[in-house]
Amino acid sequence: MAFVSARVFITKKKLKPCFYRLKYVDVSDNCLNCLPKSIRSMKALKYLRLAGNWFRFLGEELMWVKSLEFLDISRNQLQVCSPIMPNIT
Repeated sequence: MAFVSARVFITKKKLKPCFYRLKYVDVSDNCLNCLPKSIRSMKALKYLRLAGNWFRFLGEELMWVKSLEFLDISRNQLQVCSPIMPNIT
């Protein structure tokens, strides 16, 4: 498995079309506090690491990513999470 490292700017608006095919995303330790709603369109996403950010809640966006198998939300200030997603480890 090869990982490509790149600086990515995530905004509340939309992801660029080239991001929709990503399978592994690690945006840990980036002071993020929200996910773009367009994350729902990332149909190939299997691994998402959000550790060490400023998330206080996670909305429904991740429930629509059916391919997601791994989610790391450690080291955040989570207060509210949407219902449990059964396919996540």
